[in-house]
Amino acid sequence: MPQVSLSGAAGSLSAMGEKGPLVRAALAEALGLSDPGASWHSERDGIASFAAWMATTCTCLAKMAEDLNLLTQSGIDEVVIAGAGGSSTMPQKQNPVGPSVLVAIARQATALAGVVQGAGVHRQQRDGAAWYGEWLSLPQMGILTGRALALAGDLVPRLTPDPRRHDARIGRKQWRHLCRSAGLGAEAPDAPDAGAGGGQGDVRRRGAGRG
Repeated sequence: MPQVSLSGAAGSLSAMGEKGPLVRAALAEALGLSDPGASWHSERDGIASFAAWMATTCTCLAKMAEDLNLLTQSGIDEVVIAGAGGSSTMPQKQNPVGPSVLVAIARQATALAGVVQGAGVHRQQRDGAAWYGEWLSLPQMGILTGRALALAGDLVPRLTPDPRRHDARIGRKQWRHLCRSAGLGAEAPDAPDAGAGGGQGDVRRRGAGRG
């Protein structure tokens, strides 16, 4: 829950005397905030944790996006993104605009998270320079994280995998690794013929049954 910040210039509430903590608690209640019970001018762990959460959220979405950048490559084409951008020079190519944006957002968010983490090295009781670093970074991180979530939510329903293309690219050696990762041993199905499809589905179904 967000907490109030009322501590005075040096963080001691000395100007309010003995009533300082009572005033802070009353202010927190009036604003619908929690009372931290002490000054947190130089305790930036909560801010840093929030920035880290936003950066992690963006990078998780970017991992999916980076995989899509590879799976939609010409010559691989294991996933089709409905409404993906086209190429002005290669008509057969689909440009994964959405996934590329997600990757770019993650790189920007992680860089800004580094600024916020660095602001945790606070000078004395209050550090204006560190605060400015947070103020410049956190709003942009919020915008980036919100955009990444919205873009991912729009992107996922437009994905269509191509099992035939996937199966055709799997050799027998890779097939055995896939079967082992699915928990199959002697009962593993034969590797599918190129373009046959279905073999992957058998592995997935058998592996799910073991779970």
